[in-house]
Amino acid sequence: MNPPAGPSHTPPPSAAAPPAPRPAPGPAALDAEPRRRPLDTPVALYRLLRQFLVVIAIGLLVKLLMLTAVTVRDGHMAPCLLTGDRVLVRRGLAAPGLALGLAPARGSVVVLAVPHRDRVRACLRVAAVPGDSVVIASGRMLSPSLGGVCASAPDSVLPPEYSPRDFAAPLRLPRRGQTLALEGLSQRDFLFAASMQAQQDPGGTYDVKADLLVDGIPSNEYIISNFLLYAGAFGSIPDSLDYDWFFWDRLRDNLRYTLENRRVRLQWGLYRNGRPVATVKVRRAFVFALADDWTGGCDSRYFGPVCVSRIAGRVSRVLWSAGPEQGGRARIRPGRTWGAVRCDPDAQR
Repeated sequence: MNPPAGPSHTPPPSAAAPPAPRPAPGPAALDAEPRRRPLDTPVALYRLLRQFLVVIAIGLLVKLLMLTAVTVRDGHMAPCLLTGDRVLVRRGLAAPGLALGLAPARGSVVVLAVPHRDRVRACLRVAAVPGDSVVIASGRMLSPSLGGVCASAPDSVLPPEYSPRDFAAPLRLPRRGQTLALEGLSQRDFLFAASMQAQQDPGGTYDVKADLLVDGIPSNEYIISNFLLYAGAFGSIPDSLDYDWFFWDRLRDNLRYTLENRRVRLQWGLYRNGRPVATVKVRRAFVFALADDWTGGCDSRYFGPVCVSRIAGRVSRVLWSAGPEQGGRARIRPGRTWGAVRCDPDAQR
């Protein structure tokens, strides 16, 4: 007799078997693996050249938009900068295509293109910005808007004859948006305004015309003599002197002395593309730049306000310095290497 059937019993599933080991590659498998490619010399040279060109492009971009270096060729900024200093110039907002018309800070040392002398660059310090007033008297530059003296020179170094570095009537740098009426301006202020208009509008052709009136009669054929800066007919004065207010100021004094018993007057006019200009609207910022060497520098006391578009950048450091040659070799000044150039509004005191 068979026993009663009980519940069916299913054996537990066996554990998963481990994967079989991979057989070692045989000779055929080894031959099938990729081999290292030999060095391709033209490709390597191409890649090296491409990296080199990228580095050069980055360097040029930095130079054009951010930094550049110039060598100081004169002593106008002594003792801050000496002849032979190689200085680092931060272009910043003055970079090509990025100029926003912002004036640099008062006291900044900048590199600029001298107005109406595009090939001449100067390294000067910003002494006044738009809205500031400056007066030069007895070798001292006063700024009523700043409440004090901005620059001075000892009386012992002042020359006996008149010079714009010694005396100049009050001048207020206009702000952007102001309009200057040319009629009624003094001779210096007219020439400064004409210069500012020509600087901010380089696309126009500007002519400054001066007519000599003697006793109210036009006398441009008058022959100028006994004048150190020019000799010849008044009407033949070269165009290069159009904006040189120092020249015209001295010439007017000479004519008044030579024709002392007659009424002498210079009549001025500004023309753009042959059409007269009556007013100048200031659309850009202008600064008054001075040399730290008050007695020898050629600066805004001579060529007037400078448009910010003519400023190449701000001097930040002296990279290295080499003095005058001695025995055929330049003398290195190690103490000036990587020296900081301060933004000092009182540097010209």
